Amino acid sequence: MTGEILGAAEWIFECVLLAVMIATIIYAKRLDRLLRQIRGDRAALQTLLEQIGVSIAAAVAATDRLKIQSGETSARIASACAAADRTSEMLEQLIDRAVQVGKPQSRERSRSPSASCTTEQSAAGLKSRTERDLARMLADVSLS
Repeated sequence: MTGEILGAAEWIFECVLLAVMIATIIYAKRLDRLLRQIRGDRAALQTLLEQIGVSIAAAVAATDRLKIQSGETSARIASACAAADRTSEMLEQLIDRAVQVGKPQSRERSRSPSASCTTEQSAAGLKSRTERDLARMLADVSLS
């Protein structure tokens, strides 16, 4: 009877051991699957980090190019402003000259009926077309 009890206990022990082994195998498979997924995620993360590094390098290069271009643009704007200042001074001089030329004409117009002839003659003595046009405009304004 003790032999039968030992035999039954061995069978029970072996069945429990078999159940634990089956549970261990199932758990090991599950753990293996999770480890593979983590390795895949790690590879994807590594690829993503490399892409981020490339993007950062491109952004830094673009920022450097923008700094250089903004410096060049600033120089161009400064040059254009200087040219505009020179042009403005020239226009002021031309306007002053046209005003000086236009003052005697307005006096002549009030004195003589042939003022248009004198305006044309004095306008012909001016150097450029712009000066002539300004003189004509001032003469027209002084008449009205």
